[in-house]
Amino acid sequence: AYDIRPRDWSSDVCSSDLYSIFPEIIMHVPASIFKAYDIRGIIDETLNPEIATAIGRAFGSQMRDLGETDVVVGRDGRLSGPQLIEALTAGLLSTGINVIDLGMVATPMVYFATHQALGSCKPRSGIMITGSHNPPNYNGFKMVLDTRAIHGQDIQALRHIIEQESWRLALGAKATVVDIQSDYRQRIVSDIRLSRPMRIVVDCGNGVAGASAPDVFRALGCEVIELYSEVDGHFPNHHPDPAHLENLQDLIKNLQTTDNELGLAFDGDADRCVSATLGRAGHERPWRCHPRGTRRSDRHRIPRCGRHRQARCKRTWAHHGSVDLDHRGHRHTDGRGLLLASQRGRVAGSGCAFRISPH
Repeated sequence: AYDIRPRDWSSDVCSSDLYSIFPEIIMHVPASIFKAYDIRGIIDETLNPEIATAIGRAFGSQMRDLGETDVVVGRDGRLSGPQLIEALTAGLLSTGINVIDLGMVATPMVYFATHQALGSCKPRSGIMITGSHNPPNYNGFKMVLDTRAIHGQDIQALRHIIEQESWRLALGAKATVVDIQSDYRQRIVSDIRLSRPMRIVVDCGNGVAGASAPDVFRALGCEVIELYSEVDGHFPNHHPDPAHLENLQDLIKNLQTTDNELGLAFDGDADRCVSATLGRAGHERPWRCHPRGTRRSDRHRIPRCGRHRQARCKRTWAHHGSVDLDHRGHRHTDGRGLLLASQRGRVAGSGCAFRISPH
């Protein structure tokens, strides 16, 4: 079912010849880019292609220690993405790890791919190059190692490998390109049914969600109005962070002036979603929260979340929340929050606005 084809890679096996490509691979890597849940920096200040290559070598070395041979990589729509993914791929190949390039995809698609058989490969690790909801000059790496989203000390371990240059180089790796979008969409559609059709507006904020999210909702049976679906790393219309009310103004205006029932806004890499809907004054249904994640609240199993933001604007209200997943992306509540996994193994969604059939 997957479109798998060899990639046009200038060096066949990508061996120690990389030392000639990046002769100054020994470098100072800013410790500040190694965050709690990802690696993230400012392009040409704290992050560049040489650092991306070093990250690839460190991650590939960790994979070899676990006996793994295949990794999936993807990127969002940021302008620095193509350069970084080339450099990251070079680093991974130099350690003998085969690279499966998913191209420009949403972050959840990388996680999805680490649980799929892609041709003869069954990757269990993946790296997404994304700046998430940060400004255009940021970029970074979200990582899954052996089906587990790494964080904390695991990320610091990559820094130590880079600083000590203790990576393991090897010959014989190859790169391929895989199109996973249609299989990802089909997996969602096969698992979810709306109890009735809906008219929705989707604000992708010129992020990578624009390449897939509208089609997913149409496949679910929604009538979709699109806002800013063209992927543009300049983010010309508003900042790609839907957690802030100022970035939801166009979505709110659409709901106030049309008969659309629900608005959805995604962040830059589509692993975070905010929903907005109209309600009569005094009758808005609040997002009911619980610090441990999700619980069944009615027959539609509306998700509850301990981390939410709610913003009101006249008769419009918006809420933000996430629904817990386990490390494999399996939904603890039959998926009533819908759709997109983040690096912490979560799903961002809008369960109280969707009325989704339990079967």
